[in-house]
Amino acid sequence: MNYSALSKNAKIHFNDKYLPDRLPLATKTLLFIRAFGFILTIPLVSSLFMAVRLDGTEQNLFISASLLFTLTVITLLVTKHQLVLDTLNTQAYLELRTFGIKLKQWKSKSLAKTEITLSPSVHKESSYQIIIEGQHFVIGDLAETEQALRFISSHFQLPAFEQVSQYPEIVPLGELKISSDAQAPSKPIEPLWNSTAWLKLLLPLPVFITLGFVLKLFGS
Repeated sequence: MNYSALSKNAKIHFNDKYLPDRLPLATKTLLFIRAFGFILTIPLVSSLFMAVRLDGTEQNLFISASLLFTLTVITLLVTKHQLVLDTLNTQAYLELRTFGIKLKQWKSKSLAKTEITLSPSVHKESSYQIIIEGQHFVIGDLAETEQALRFISSHFQLPAFEQVSQYPEIVPLGELKISSDAQAPSKPIEPLWNSTAWLKLLLPLPVFITLGFVLKLFGS
């Protein structure tokens, strides 16, 4: 199976830039890193505004803060936290990069012992996901998700499993047939505190803080 045959939903998660040697996959940690980077743009804009409005020592203070926020935001937005499947050394590992420089590589594991599993998504109804080393990638319907799983499993020689035909049991992937006895949830059960919930909670905070700061400034 060729990469070009994969669905658009699958290609969102799986980029062919480094194939056939490597497949870097974005992790949940990367989501938080990028979100934090975007959140910091709010105090960055506020600092720039204050640097223009004030003068003297206060202006220098906000100029320094603006430079610090700018450097931090750029660093966070270019940082990559990835799960890498590597055929050159037959390993799966976590990798941290920034500005294209590898900073850290850890949790290396043989590809032959790295399992890939197809299961129902707990976040989107009637959708399915691929799970590799605890990282979840929601693809879409069963057919396109199975297609993506078989592509990765075949290319990187990963042991493949599925949690669909005999849900909630995890069994080796064969010819996927949905059993009438399988009791997959008719509606996904979303965890109370998933990553999306945390982001929704955190995103408004800097907005309110900045707004309060600006209102206080103009009020004085």
